[in-house]
Amino acid sequence: MTSRNSLYILIALIVLTLIAALAFNGASALSAYLILLIATIKFNLVGFYFMELKHAHTFWKLLLGSFSIVILMVSVVLL
Repeated sequence: MTSRNSLYILIALIVLTLIAALAFNGASALSAYLILLIATIKFNLVGFYFMELKHAHTFWKLLLGSFSIVILMVSVVLL
């Protein structure tokens, strides 16, 4: 991974964190869902780009994707 890609991912993570912080002020069910969605996106970005999971075995990629889907489904059911 090039340092330029790392910089873009880092900027994306910072922007997503700021969006989540601004969404927290709403204190509604929609803002809670938005925060969980952003957290899941950030989880995948960190896993694939900074933990080098994109070069891992397919099993681990599917496991991470499945975990993300389960978290989003549970959050939808709970909201």
